[in-house]
Amino acid sequence: MQESEFSESEFGEQIFGNETQFIVLTSRTGNAVYFKGDENQSVNLAPISTSQEVISELFGQQFTYWTCKESKIVFYNYNTLIFIAIGQEGESIAFLKRQLLLVKGLFFLKFGLLFMKKLIYDGQFSARNKKAMITQLIDTMIRLSRDNQSFLVQANSRTHKRYIVKQVENQLQHVVQQNDEVEIALLFQDTQLIGYIKSNNVETVNQKDIFLMIIYIQSLFNSTNKLFSETSSQSEKSTKNLSENQNESPKEIKKEDNEKEENNLENEKINKMENEIKIKQPVKDFLDIIFLRTKLKSKAREEYLVYTSELQESTILVLINKKKTITREDVKKEKEKYRKVSNDFYQRIYQNAEMLGAIPFSITSFDQLFPGLVHFILVDRTNNLVFCPTIPIEQTTGPLIKKKVWDLCSVSQSYLMKGCSSMTIKLGEWCYSYTLWFEDQNKNLLSIPKVLPVNEIEDSQDFYEDLTTKLDLGKNAKCWELYTLYTGLLPYETVQHHNLGLYQNIFDRLIGQF
Repeated sequence: MQESEFSESEFGEQIFGNETQFIVLTSRTGNAVYFKGDENQSVNLAPISTSQEVISELFGQQFTYWTCKESKIVFYNYNTLIFIAIGQEGESIAFLKRQLLLVKGLFFLKFGLLFMKKLIYDGQFSARNKKAMITQLIDTMIRLSRDNQSFLVQANSRTHKRYIVKQVENQLQHVVQQNDEVEIALLFQDTQLIGYIKSNNVETVNQKDIFLMIIYIQSLFNSTNKLFSETSSQSEKSTKNLSENQNESPKEIKKEDNEKEENNLENEKINKMENEIKIKQPVKDFLDIIFLRTKLKSKAREEYLVYTSELQESTILVLINKKKTITREDVKKEKEKYRKVSNDFYQRIYQNAEMLGAIPFSITSFDQLFPGLVHFILVDRTNNLVFCPTIPIEQTTGPLIKKKVWDLCSVSQSYLMKGCSSMTIKLGEWCYSYTLWFEDQNKNLLSIPKVLPVNEIEDSQDFYEDLTTKLDLGKNAKCWELYTLYTGLLPYETVQHHNLGLYQNIFDRLIGQF
């Protein structure tokens, strides 16, 4: 878990460009397996990569890093592959390390174990379409990690209340029970999982892979706004035409009551037409193969057929079948089958469309109880869920708060990687605080060492599970993290007191409802 640090390079800060980049090299030849942009980047990195590989082997570390003025280069040595992240100002080493773990996970999710074993063995990744797929996934990951708090801490966000989730899962259950070709059904809204249902024939999908699926789904539908902009424009056009007809009312109708009646009739027509457009079966969908881990078999991946369909803007239905394999010629026929299932679900869920509305909460009600509190992120690492207020980007202070929250998480992760389970530091006008703890099933605090044995745990997406196992806390132990941002005027004692009360308040007010 320790990093080997290189001193600042003599290279100029522009040598690797101004954007975050990801490159994959093979250690056998030093050639680039994957890169985006200038191919010369891998040539520039060759001597640095060779040096870090020697140091990595010497100290037995998977990660090394090099700083070049404003740029940071992090190397993740995985078998014969070297995953490289080139970050820019404001992106910490800890943040880039976690990004690299996501990149590796996306490779395995999209291409599976057999392909990755071949890639590790011969270092060949020649197919252009595969490179394009990974580029789309990585670009989506970067975008989400910069804008989305759940991706900042790599956990699934939930802002839909429990009764809404239950209603959605009842409809998903109907889909699974009535259709043999569906063994798992999920519903996402934007980057949030609303509902998950599976048949008894398959195992539960690993929570970390559900998180990777969000990136995968977002990459597919990143340009799907076209569908809804067309629908919207059709609606606007229909509305405009009807409005124009309304303006052509006979001039001889002068009575106010008649005018109102006319208007009401036209409005009814408009609403009827708009509703007809809304309930139209969506046509933007995908049928693909991905490779998922299950909750019980976290190290192995199995092949799944996945159908994804956008029901309405940002609401995506995912239907999964583990056993079924199809040929390229059968794709069209299979998609039609899944479209019928999707349409049936859509008609059912559309009757209660308002229930899909998320309930984002603001910091206002919390900062009144805990003066000086600016923001918080609570993470249930056992269930991979995050609870946090929205950041009001549209307000004057919004961008600054967002920048500080991102910095808070980076600093906190850096301290965690040093074995610290808690941290409170003051930086100018701000105070950063972070706490990691474990509870038993009765919410009793479990004892942990002052210095966590992070050096004995492999960096991976299963870090928190592995840490729980290493500490021998039992199968029922729950792991929590709390990131808090305060004004710098608060005394340290007040910050600690606020943190204790804040967790209990969040649990009582929010977690019981979600």
